[in-house]
Amino acid sequence: MPNLPTIVAIGAGNIASHIIPALARLGCDVKQVFSRQLFKARSLAHQVNAEGVDSISELVTNADWYILMVSDDGIQDVIVLLPELDNKSIICHTSGATDSDVLKNITDNYGSFYPLQSFKKGQELDLGKTPFLLNANNKETLRTMRVIARQISEHIFDVTDEERLRYHLAAVYVNNFTNHMACIADQILASNDLDSDVLRPIMESTFDKILNNNPCEIQTGPAVRNDIQLQRKHLKLIKDYEHWTKIYKTISDSISKSNETK
Repeated sequence: MPNLPTIVAIGAGNIASHIIPALARLGCDVKQVFSRQLFKARSLAHQVNAEGVDSISELVTNADWYILMVSDDGIQDVIVLLPELDNKSIICHTSGATDSDVLKNITDNYGSFYPLQSFKKGQELDLGKTPFLLNANNKETLRTMRVIARQISEHIFDVTDEERLRYHLAAVYVNNFTNHMACIADQILASNDLDSDVLRPIMESTFDKILNNNPCEIQTGPAVRNDIQLQRKHLKLIKDYEHWTKIYKTISDSISKSNETK
């Protein structure tokens, strides 16, 4: 296989909008971009001088590398529709949670090519700092993935399916859940005509401390101090929001129990 493979992109969503242009900039020949929505396929394909298609049956079957970039729920739906591929081809997915073995009946070479990052179309992102978690069913396939990944990012890791899933779980806590907390904070303030920008310094300070310390050792707040009176005051303010109340109580209880074990 050449150092810069020919590529078929299966998916034209958030991840594909970053990964496929990056591969094209390396000099990889992106042959096709597939999406069930033709305008999405053509939009991404136009950026990388490829063909946009909305039918899996239209995919070429002799590309070097097929990259499956769809939701976890959609992976199996796509797999069953794929045409028979050249056994020399590689197929991989970019999922953080799906076993690579779901691809084992498609070609002799398969794996996962997972960028551990939060992707949004149109959002600037430094892929050079994004960890890529790789695994494959054979050494040659893994080597090929490493060669390409190292030209995109400084941070490449070989992992098992289970290790990748654990990284994904941890990322959900630190990214998705944390972002939701910030969303709730915004809503608490906005519903009372208060300025959410007042929180910006503490948000910046919080992430700076997390990145430069052991998060378990720098926890602060009323739950650590077992300040029940203050927690009751907080809960009174959000008593009309049952889901916020549950989150507050659950996290406070987790913080308190974690502090007891130290």
